[in-house]
Amino acid sequence: MKKCCVLLTLLLLCGCLPLQESEAKREEARMEADPQEEQWCFHYEQLDASLRPAYASLYAGMSAFEAQIVLEGVQEEDVETLFRSVIEDHPRLFYIGSSYRYRLYADGSMVLEPTYVYDEEQSIDIQQQIDEAVGPQQMGAWSLVAGLLFYPLYTAALILFMDARGRDERPRVGQLWSAALRLWPAFALLAALTSLLIVLGLSLLILPGIFSAMALELTGSAVAT
Repeated sequence: MKKCCVLLTLLLLCGCLPLQESEAKREEARMEADPQEEQWCFHYEQLDASLRPAYASLYAGMSAFEAQIVLEGVQEEDVETLFRSVIEDHPRLFYIGSSYRYRLYADGSMVLEPTYVYDEEQSIDIQQQIDEAVGPQQMGAWSLVAGLLFYPLYTAALILFMDARGRDERPRVGQLWSAALRLWPAFALLAALTSLLIVLGLSLLILPGIFSAMALELTGSAVAT
């Protein structure tokens, strides 16, 4: 009888452990695909609150290489904005093509079918090669270059495009980049000043805290003696 009980217990444990492991893996994948878990996403913050759940669903589906991604509460005119927001916020989705298809249903739901340039295995191999080729020091240098070169250009082009669209104009891409290049020195200076002010603000917050902690510690020691 005891042997039967032990055998049943072992069978139950063997059946439950893989289930718990698979649940843990799914939860880990879901957390990794959560845009809130990553760095600050510019386009995500610009979206209307009603589109943010669809943004999260689209990002999770693309991260999992899903062929069909169900989106709720998305209007047809918002599809392009939503798709571009996810792609531009997450450079690691380099395996996503620029084209996609979608279908609308009577219940208001939508199924979007992205185009995958690489499959999952190829994407992992490419990302590993990139991570190995670009170490932490190189990443820091590239971040500095991107912050002072590419980001000001992108910001200037985006502002010019939004201004033109507000006046019902359709500027060409070449015109936008040409105008953004002329504005680059001012935007680069603005980016540098912004970074400097952020560092200064953090130092003003942290250094007085360290000084106060040391002062309080010395005061406590003086009182104790």
